[in-house]
This record gives sequence, C-alpha cells and structure tokens, in this order.
Amino acid sequence: MTAILSKSPIFRPKVSEPQFTLTDLAVHRRDVSIPADIAAEQARIDRADALVLVFPVHWWSMPALLKGWVDRVFSNGWAYDEGPDIKSVKKLRHLNVHLVGLGGASASTYERRGYRDLMKTQIEHGIFDYCGARGDIRTHARIGSRRSGPASGGRTQHRSGPLQCPARPGDPSRLMT
Repeated sequence: MTAILSKSPIFRPKVSEPQFTLTDLAVHRRDVSIPADIAAEQARIDRADALVLVFPVHWWSMPALLKGWVDRVFSNGWAYDEGPDIKSVKKLRHLNVHLVGLGGASASTYERRGYRDLMKTQIEHGIFDYCGARGDIRTHARIGSRRSGPASGGRTQHRSGPLQCPARPGDPSRLMT
C-alpha cells in the first residue's frame, strides 16, 4: 500500500505557496490551467492508495498551512467538478483518507463541547466527503497533557503513545481514546 506521508514531523508541502490566490480562483473557474506545483501534488495523491494527514488541532480545525494546501490541491476539475452549467460531481471516490488530529484536550472535553462534531462537519464532510474521498475519514486521536504535582515544580508533563491504526480502511475502531 502506498500512502503519502511526510518524512519529517513538520508539514512541508511541495506547493510553492499554501495561500489561495487569484490564480487559484481562476483555476476554480477553469479560466487558466492548474499550476505545475499543484499538478505535481495531485499526481502524488493519484499514485497513492491512501492520503494520511497527521496534524495538530488548532482552534478545533487543521492548521492554516495545511488548510491552504488542501484549498489549492483539492481543486475544481480534479477533486470535484462544479460550475454554473455542471452538476456537482465527486471525483475522488477512489481515495482513502485517514485524518489524525492531535491535541491537548481530553476526549471528554471534545465530546462535552461538541468539538468532535464541529471537526467532523468542517473537515470530514465539508472537504473530503464533498470530493467523494472514502475510508477512515475521522479526526479522533489526541495526546493529552496533565499538570504534575509540586515535586516537579508544577511543570506540565505530556504523555503520548503509539497510535493504533485501524486494521483496514473504514474500520470503525478509534486510533486512540
């Protein structure tokens, strides 16, 4: 199985700029061709069996750099077809997407405040389902933290552990509870 994974813990997109520009708007409207850097990223995804995005949760979403990459790479004509005279078509039905959002809040905080539902609507449904991507499209892993006692000077201790990957795409088990 081929998956797009970064070799570095820091997200390093291959696109020249992660900001959505006037050129990207023209691509969306199909007024210009897709820039070479975007076409290269789309080709990387097309060659993969799965797209795995591991990201820190920033204000109950993905970081701006990753969102900018998604905005530019998952473009009209490649990820979906849409336009004034075109019925919306999901074009990435072949793509398995695995989202792993890492954050400091506990599972009960995510549930109590509705953050899990917010992220599900915004990221899973609003982006990847819109394009027809399938598989384990859930944002669900967290690394919690806790305050230690007076013996450690009140410093925050972080805990982490190995992520337990689902046995197969679409497996309803969670990566981490």
